Amino acid sequence: MSKFLSTVAAAALFLAPGIAGAQTLTTPIGANNNQNGIMFDVQTAGSALTFQSIAANISGGTYNFEFWTRDGTVVGHDQDMTGWTLRNSFSNVAGAGLNNLTSFDISDFLVNANSTLGIYLTGAGGFPMNYTNGNAVGDVIASDANLSILTGYGKDYQFASTFQPRNFNGSITYATGAGAVPEPAAWGMFILGFGAIGGAMRVRARKVAFV
Repeated sequence: MSKFLSTVAAAALFLAPGIAGAQTLTTPIGANNNQNGIMFDVQTAGSALTFQSIAANISGGTYNFEFWTRDGTVVGHDQDMTGWTLRNSFSNVAGAGLNNLTSFDISDFLVNANSTLGIYLTGAGGFPMNYTNGNAVGDVIASDANLSILTGYGKDYQFASTFQPRNFNGSITYATGAGAVPEPAAWGMFILGFGAIGGAMRVRARKVAFV
């Protein structure tokens, strides 16, 4: 029985979801324009990703920000909040200044593999968002093996005037693999393994008590 429990526990630890190291994709930085916010698409490759933080080229000063996403492209949805989700609001953010990145610790969320996600990061007042004039909406401005960032729009708060094409100046930090989204089977084995270890410890404790 002890051998069985040891085998189950070892298998559970082997199959348990690991914490994948964070990776950061950064666009070119060198703003020549600014507005309230920046709206753009990202596209994932063959792995699901967990987005953990976003950083942007924010002017010096203190501002309030909103972070929005939508499933699918921003194209055709830049002046209508239908389908958008407000994920985070940030108050009294101190901008790091022109061509320096200010980080936003967003609530982690999953982005499916082989999908397009619209992102909108906007200041609620002033023109804190610095970006670069682009060539065409949808151009890839930064990519790695897992993620691509595309040219999008400069925006008036919230979903008012649109200025295009505009390139996001910033970065996205994400996790990949099992650390992002554990498979149900892995979680089940993980729980079973710890249950087996607990059961073995209780049996051992009873044997010691009756000796």
